[in-house]
Amino acid sequence: MVTRKGRNRRVPAQSRQELISVQASYSGPLPAPSDLAKYDVIVPGMADRLLTKFEQQADHRMALEAHVIHSDSTRATWGLAAAFVFGLVLLGAAIYLIVNGYETAGVVAIITEFVTYGGLFIYGSETRRRERRQQRQG
Repeated sequence: MVTRKGRNRRVPAQSRQELISVQASYSGPLPAPSDLAKYDVIVPGMADRLLTKFEQQADHRMALEAHVIHSDSTRATWGLAAAFVFGLVLLGAAIYLIVNGYETAGVVAIITEFVTYGGLFIYGSETRRRERRQQRQG
């Protein structure tokens, strides 16, 4: 029974139609397997070409990530080496000042160096700890 403007009227069985709606969704880097098969029917070999392109892109991305990780590691190693050498030079200069009669300046230089390097160590450790915490949460 269909109501139209407050009136009841019967719709004959012959004029009834059913509407069936199907909705599908797919999420991923590649089309759904059924869609790949359809591509292959339309353009022979298209599914293989799409898969090959996807594999090439994945290989390229992994190579870039490996390069970035290696570069970051190298940069960190050189940074540590430079900081170590710089620290030794400053310590040598402070000792030189103390030996040559500038005890106050030498002691201040040593204390400043230890406070600076200690602060950098604490800051770096805290930053890494915060980053790890954010990675676990997010």
